[in-house]
Amino acid sequence: MVMEAAGLGQLVDPADAPFRRWDGGLPLPVHGRIHRYPSVFYSPYQLVGLRSFDALVRVMSGTRGADGRVSYALDRLTLD
Repeated sequence: MVMEAAGLGQLVDPADAPFRRWDGGLPLPVHGRIHRYPSVFYSPYQLVGLRSFDALVRVMSGTRGADGRVSYALDRLTLD
């Protein structure tokens, strides 16, 4: 199914697209002027997994290394 969607141009690998900075935000009219609100857009397909993702994030633990980077740990996943 995934390969079929990709073949029809309905699915792409984001790694193939060049990075484009988008810090302009969502332009909305406010009091006769345009104000750009910081915003992020998600597809409905990304939103489907939010509950499962939220459950995983709640059991993750993070530690900051000497280089300032944060690494996360997650217990072994079960079939549930």
